[in-house]
Amino acid sequence: DITQGSQTAMHVASHLTGSRTQLRETSASKFSGSITSMIVGVFLVGVFLLRLGFGGDLFKGGVVKTHERIVSIEHKMIDAYNASDTPQDASKGVAEAVAKLKKIKTEHLNKQYKGALQDYIKALQKWSLALKRGDPIKADEFDDLRIDETRRLNEIYEKQPEVVTPLRF
Repeated sequence: DITQGSQTAMHVASHLTGSRTQLRETSASKFSGSITSMIVGVFLVGVFLLRLGFGGDLFKGGVVKTHERIVSIEHKMIDAYNASDTPQDASKGVAEAVAKLKKIKTEHLNKQYKGALQDYIKALQKWSLALKRGDPIKADEFDDLRIDETRRLNEIYEKQPEVVTPLRF
């Protein structure tokens, strides 16, 4: 690289320009070379970090971040469920959780986790509807389905390299 200022580069540069005068490295060329090297270095580090965080098929950081958000929503939902006096009141807390879960962007998630999240949301919707209708048998059935889907989300999550806290119920 000519901007690095090696003797060979300066010699080649003088031949390319047709000049018989030997070129020498100046402070301006040193500064230009160091800035260029720094820009290239920052670019390479950026590319490396992007590949590290976003590379591959799984987008693993996204699963971990999403799972932690789901854990928070689940905890708030269960707290609201436990604090409610009637099944109809309980259904409101579950419906609110469903609304929050539907707002989560899933395009960056791997197919397996994305599918499990969608199934979890469907289980919550069914549970909320059964609670709203006051059907304890169906409510128990869909609560069991919710728990199964929670386990499935946890299993996928635990395979991620950045596991923090599994979903608890």
